[in-house]
Amino acid sequence: MISYGGERASELVVRRMQENLGRDSPVRLFFDEALLVPAPRSAPLVRGAVWPAARIAEAMIPQGFGHTVVRLLERVAAVTTSHTAAGRERPWPDTHRKTLAVGRDLPVDFAGRLIVVDDVITRGSTLLGCAQVLKAAYPDAEVGSFAAFRTLKEGHTMPPDPKVPALGEIWQDGPMHREP
Repeated sequence: MISYGGERASELVVRRMQENLGRDSPVRLFFDEALLVPAPRSAPLVRGAVWPAARIAEAMIPQGFGHTVVRLLERVAAVTTSHTAAGRERPWPDTHRKTLAVGRDLPVDFAGRLIVVDDVITRGSTLLGCAQVLKAAYPDAEVGSFAAFRTLKEGHTMPPDPKVPALGEIWQDGPMHREP
């Protein structure tokens, strides 16, 4: 367990969100009544393993960030871990799609909001692949994503206040894009 001054990292993330988001914040409203879906790790989950995205999602619920945690996605085949791979070796969204499965069912006509929760966003391939799998399974659902931490892109400077959550987009039109 990673902790900072006795506080779990997941709890620290949620506390910072709580401190920096007012009730009417667009970021806070994004979570209203949403089902939080932890992004699977890079390999199939083994019994007793730590699942950082699930811990973060579970810490978000008591603070009003989402309605409930639903473990909809599972990794069925391992992929290269993004944070240890060189840029060209990182898996693309289609690799994630091929190695993910919807392991639990919601009603087919589910029309609510699903938010994929991950610990760190590097390029956005994991979140995009997860969102695409969920959208294929639940076409009427609104699918978004949340990452507790983001890497900085080369040439970009730190935002004025790195504690304040940032809204952004991830897309692929050949290469991957992420703003911010």
